[in-house]
Amino acid sequence: MIGLIINRHPFFFIAFITLITSLIAISVDVLLPAYADIRLVFSLSADGSIENIILYFFIGLSLGYPLAGMSADILGRETTIAAGLILFVLGSVIAANATNFDTLLYGRLIQGFGAAGPRVASLALIRDRFSGAAMAKIMSLLFAIFILIPIGAPFIGAFILALADWSYIFYFNALIAVFCLIWLGIKSCCEPPASGVSKQNFAQFCATSKRLFSNYAFLLLCIISGLIFAGFFLYLSFVPELLTGFYAVSNLPLYLAACGFSMGLAAIFNKWLVSVFRLQSIVIVSCILLVLIAAIAHFVDFSRLIYFVVFLNLVLFFIGIMFSNINTLVLTPVEQGRGWASAIWGLVSNAVGALSVYVASLFYTGTSGDIFDSIGCFMLLALLLLGVNQGLSLSAKAKAQ
Repeated sequence: MIGLIINRHPFFFIAFITLITSLIAISVDVLLPAYADIRLVFSLSADGSIENIILYFFIGLSLGYPLAGMSADILGRETTIAAGLILFVLGSVIAANATNFDTLLYGRLIQGFGAAGPRVASLALIRDRFSGAAMAKIMSLLFAIFILIPIGAPFIGAFILALADWSYIFYFNALIAVFCLIWLGIKSCCEPPASGVSKQNFAQFCATSKRLFSNYAFLLLCIISGLIFAGFFLYLSFVPELLTGFYAVSNLPLYLAACGFSMGLAAIFNKWLVSVFRLQSIVIVSCILLVLIAAIAHFVDFSRLIYFVVFLNLVLFFIGIMFSNINTLVLTPVEQGRGWASAIWGLVSNAVGALSVYVASLFYTGTSGDIFDSIGCFMLLALLLLGVNQGLSLSAKAKAQ
């Protein structure tokens, strides 16, 4: 009875979903203060090898999305979450006990592969219960809680490093996943809502796949989501090194928190925005403003740290606004195969984000301005694709009439 009350109450449902989706942020952000120690232990050069810790995790995440999507629709949300958490624990233990850098990267790959299950199933669960502006509000609330992790996680990582070595950060990751498994075992948090969401057989799954891959508006929104994600990926990949290298800051967790604070504000502010304006309008206006901010940043002298922090907060604020709403726009029209739709969205957005950051890294010279120039290019392309998407929507409406 206690488990039933815990998991049926909306607060606990949202708390559980937030916790399992936060595994991705925990896996990335808690580890940021340990970069220097890991580089020293494995005798890594300063050629960017350390960034593979993030890259391999997201490769694993991308590889896990298709299987997680099929599993969520055919086997169910709960099975998918449980299997993903078990793999995540396994990857964490492998990384914690790595005796060389390659083994650590394999552990990160398995971690990412496992994290795909909770990520995909949780998005499907949210869509099972909410849609439209209501879903956008829930996504904003989740994002507001979720963003506290990038703000607070570096402090947690630094605290662990003060007591033990870097390997215990991975044990901390495993501990969070085990706690999620215990919560899941108390009583299913993944039961369908009153309206019912049935599992699909293989034939239905194939029909859903055909429908999704022939929906160009859906695929375009997935690509746009990837371009938005690329901006945040740039922050994760280059800002820690930039702060400790170019700006020579001594308290990295504090400055990472200062840089990421605006994303939390954005998530809270977005709850009001979606009550007043259309989701498409919010995304388009935010994209335009990001292009303008990046254009202004091109002419700013970022030799002073305060200028960099201010402009980065402005950029991350609008990325935060866009991220919650673009996710809602992607999944709201989907009525069947929501797990597979979430997987396609995750796979495409991760692939586009990773490819975009790779291209940006080819032109990265180690200066602050390069980050804003890259984000400006990402958002300009996203704006063009948003225009194409609007055209497709108007064309579809005209044909329907």
